[in-house]
Amino acid sequence: MKQSFILHAKYKDLLVDLSQSQKGDLLDALFVYSATGEVPEMEAVVKMAFRFIAKDVDYHNEKYEERCEKNRQNVLKRWSNTNDGDGIQEDTNVYDGIRADTKHTDKDKEKDKDKGKDKERDISTNVDNVSFLKFIEAFNLKRKSNFKPIGSVKKKYEARLKEGYTSKQLMMALLTAMKDDFHRENNFKYLTPEFICRSDKLERYLNLTEKE
Repeated sequence: MKQSFILHAKYKDLLVDLSQSQKGDLLDALFVYSATGEVPEMEAVVKMAFRFIAKDVDYHNEKYEERCEKNRQNVLKRWSNTNDGDGIQEDTNVYDGIRADTKHTDKDKEKDKDKGKDKERDISTNVDNVSFLKFIEAFNLKRKSNFKPIGSVKKKYEARLKEGYTSKQLMMALLTAMKDDFHRENNFKYLTPEFICRSDKLERYLNLTEKE
């Protein structure tokens, strides 16, 4: 769970010409950017320093995401290896009593499997679409908002589902995020479907949910 960003000593030269107030604005902006990805309004001179530091924040976040993804893949591999062969019993008598079906060839079986897979793909696509629309509808209901089901958010939503998360977990993360002082103080303006569908934000609020 990424809950921090790094301030390097090399930034000292960037802050020389900033007043104490401007340094405070810069730090506040970095906290908001690290937590939500949003860029707050700030003076031009502050924004120059912010842009330089934000590049490093993005770099470290990308590295963090790469490590998280590697860890997820390693867990999936270990789980797969652990379950390989589970429940498979080598028993030559298991085939006793099974009558050969001379009317149904292996090729026919393969065709049936392919047809079944095609149907599953169609059903899966439709279900995913319905699931996303229901997620947006539920999000708006809980958040008392009116967000639209746009394509960019749908891609992030589907990416989280492929990683093994569920719509229910996304909603649980939303409910936990709505209790977050940061979002409450900012009137939930940063709490969007796109925000909760980010992998790091989803993981963060799910972890907080488990601690409640």
